[in-house]
Amino acid sequence: MAEFTNQGAALGRQGSGQLPEKKNVWDGVGKFFQKMLKIEVEENSSFTETLTNKVVDKVAVLMSPLSPGRTQKEFDMAYITPRLLAIGRPWSKPSSKAKNRNNSDRLGEYLIHQHSGRFLLWNLSGQKLDPEDSRKLTDQVLDPEWNSPGDKTNIPCVDNVLKICYSIQAWYDVDKDAAIAGVFCSNGVTRTGMLIACYLRYSNRVDTSMEGFEAFCNKRMKENQAPDFDSLPSSLVNFFHNFDVAMELLYFPNPKPISLRGIAIHGVPVEDLPVMDVWNCKTRVLFN
Repeated sequence: MAEFTNQGAALGRQGSGQLPEKKNVWDGVGKFFQKMLKIEVEENSSFTETLTNKVVDKVAVLMSPLSPGRTQKEFDMAYITPRLLAIGRPWSKPSSKAKNRNNSDRLGEYLIHQHSGRFLLWNLSGQKLDPEDSRKLTDQVLDPEWNSPGDKTNIPCVDNVLKICYSIQAWYDVDKDAAIAGVFCSNGVTRTGMLIACYLRYSNRVDTSMEGFEAFCNKRMKENQAPDFDSLPSSLVNFFHNFDVAMELLYFPNPKPISLRGIAIHGVPVEDLPVMDVWNCKTRVLFN
């Protein structure tokens, strides 16, 4: 977890000041920084032109005035808490709530000015953003590993989710008053919902992960889109239960390897032979 905490701390130092409201103030500050950076490069030959352009470009993004009409309603996002965001995946195309996508340029501008640049995003999709999209978010995007057994489920390992929850809490600890955490996956709902549910339990905002998931759905989904909590997949229910047990015990229920003695399958169709895979995170340890 050191890599999350350290990177979060480093990124947390960017844009920590309060933003002035007047446009002419930003224009003046931006020109000052650009002039200062150009002089510094001329005096120090170790700077490369590429690095200079990147720094000046980032300063220009941070110093640019917020365009009129840029509000939360424009984006596919939901404030689960005042400092925890569930958002649609950023991309270069226009924002689309139907596709759970946000335009990276406009989203970055909103986060920079609405939250003074004090934000950090967790990408759970398993696919890194396009470098240009990441740049528009001032490269404040983490790509933690999401360990799921096989490729047919999004249910992660408990220890995997605990590490990500720890990294979010570490980011909040860097700036206890204003740090914003944003979470997205391929659709901003599936993995995002599981992680936020667990983080709400991890931070003692709810008593169970299932309550956290219900809170997520109430904030993130429309009434007709919310899942039927009485018919959730058993794998998801079991995962939330296992996470809650680990939180209550403050250690994993089975710290040592356990033995599999048998598997019983009930109600198997006669026409199809059953297929069984047993996974340990990403490794298949038993199959028939």
